[in-house]
Amino acid sequence: MSELYKKLDKATFELREAQKDFEALFKRMCQIQDDLKNAPLGLSLELLLLNLMQTRVGVKMCTDKALELLMTEKQRLSR
Repeated sequence: MSELYKKLDKATFELREAQKDFEALFKRMCQIQDDLKNAPLGLSLELLLLNLMQTRVGVKMCTDKALELLMTEKQRLSR
């Protein structure tokens, strides 16, 4: 297996793991916001969560596109 293919494989794995980490962070933030919704800082957390939701969409789009590019290059190398 070529060195470039190994690097692509590692990058693909790491990107997928980073996606999982970001989703876990997002879910935890939602739980925290829900737990504290009656606290005075609840609204501030809600606004931060809305911001994180917008970021989440952008992160997902970027990582999905990056994974697509990595997979395309891996397929090209495996031919």
